[in-house]
Amino acid sequence: MPGTNYGNLFIKVKDMLQRSNSASKMMLIFSDGEDLEKTEDAFLKLPDTKVYTIGVGTKKGDVVPEFDDKGNKTGVKKHNDEIVMSRLEEENISRIARLNSGKYMRLSYDLSEIPLILNDLSEMKKAPLDISEKDRIIERYIFFLWPAFLFLLIETLFVNYSPVFKFNKSSM
Repeated sequence: MPGTNYGNLFIKVKDMLQRSNSASKMMLIFSDGEDLEKTEDAFLKLPDTKVYTIGVGTKKGDVVPEFDDKGNKTGVKKHNDEIVMSRLEEENISRIARLNSGKYMRLSYDLSEIPLILNDLSEMKKAPLDISEKDRIIERYIFFLWPAFLFLLIETLFVNYSPVFKFNKSSM
């Protein structure tokens, strides 16, 4: 299925963030901004979360390449025998940032946006980590079980198959 479905993305992220007890929450979206579902603004808001959107691509657009497992370009992506094109739709992607008190940046070749994002991230409130100690039982009986099993096996072999250890009931 081509295109981005921001509605599903935000539903899943809201669920994840509700389980988080972090003081500050942040989300990064790298996208061309295409929204085939035309998601309404109400579904694109995350409570108490800054959303940074990074626009990828050009307004003119280009074909979407396909790559193999090793990262080698194998061709272009097709859907219903038509070449898939990706165009940067800055209005859609910047709207998501505005709705969530974040920032929109366009991805550049030198990745100059990354230090800006990292700087904002370092200024966010840091909540203390919830670290609790738990007793962890480490089973060490296996170190004694294997030698005991081995000696039991050796003893069984010697008593049953060795003429030296055979007992004669008549001699008792």
